[in-house]
Amino acid sequence: MKRDNQCTHCGSKSLLRIPVVPGDGPHIVVGDRLMHSIPVAQFVCSDCGFIENWVAGKNELAKLKEQYGSGK
Repeated sequence: MKRDNQCTHCGSKSLLRIPVVPGDGPHIVVGDRLMHSIPVAQFVCSDCGFIENWVAGKNELAKLKEQYGSGK
């Protein structure tokens, strides 16, 4: 959905991008002692309701790889 602006479920081009609100909304928590919240961008098809989530940026992906990578 994010890449081709089309719903991967029904093919509709009627998509909504739900803004990420810091401290609220969808996120992933990482860290052992000091917790960090990784924002997740959310796309919703307004025709069929399908939802797709994407990590917001490359820095956030690096944090996730550090926390959960290598089969941890």
